[in-house]
Amino acid sequence: VEESGIEVNAERLVGVYDANRVESALPLFHAYKLVFLCKRIGGELRSSEETLEARFFPLDELPSRLSAFRTTPRHIIDAIEARGAPGCETKFD
Repeated sequence: VEESGIEVNAERLVGVYDANRVESALPLFHAYKLVFLCKRIGGELRSSEETLEARFFPLDELPSRLSAFRTTPRHIIDAIEARGAPGCETKFD
């Protein structure tokens, strides 16, 4: 809710990703990104102090430029796969 205004329930873990594998990440510390498949339960989509704009996109119209520190194409591909195949395994780097 904090950044997007959307309330969700996490349904399952999609993947655990090594955030330091992104080329431009600074190796000052080690971090992992956890990606969850969530179900929307309420709230209203909005921008915040941390986001200039918040919108939903059809999968075939996703913006080509995403923040490499936050979301990579692999995260999106794995989340789409998890959504369509409830039995698929959690991904790990």
